Amino acid sequence: MPVNFVHAGLILLMLPGAKLIHCRRNAVDTCLSCYSKIFTAEQAFTYDQTELGAFHRDYQRLAAHWRDVLPAESFLEIDYEAVVADLDAQARRLLAFLNLPWNDAVTKFHQTKRPVRTASVNQVRRPVYASSAGRGRAHEAQLGALLAALPRLLNPAWVVSVAGVLPAAVVACPLLTRCSPPAGAAALRASLEHHHAAE
Repeated sequence: MPVNFVHAGLILLMLPGAKLIHCRRNAVDTCLSCYSKIFTAEQAFTYDQTELGAFHRDYQRLAAHWRDVLPAESFLEIDYEAVVADLDAQARRLLAFLNLPWNDAVTKFHQTKRPVRTASVNQVRRPVYASSAGRGRAHEAQLGALLAALPRLLNPAWVVSVAGVLPAAVVACPLLTRCSPPAGAAALRASLEHHHAAE
């Protein structure tokens, strides 16, 4: 899951009517959440703060590219902080993007009895809460290597800003859409550098 963004362009080429939803969250909070989990596969980059920060930087660069080149009717960005602030409004926005009718069960997801097999199994069993927004601030002293790897993404308010990172003329990189998901930041970075060198 943390690397599925790599294939956004290929997904739309294969499935032209596909709807892609990019869920964003504060960079430090996102990385801390990944760093605190033990994943089963393909997330080795999450166990080292420096590599995790570099991977997140590269992810932001590619996300900025997708934002520039993918059609608005196929690509929606939803911010975690906006969801926890106003679940109803964001849920309605999401359903409108998907051309789906409103259903009250959408905001009562925590009442479902179906099995959940993700790292967020405990979170989905309770209503939306805002206590994890800004969670990284409490751990700043332990996140020195991560914070050093993310300097271009942070400001005093911890707001992510990546607009204009990649030129609008950049097209989907064949390397990124044909290869299997990278095992770490180094593989993604190498793919991006190869693409830019070929321009």
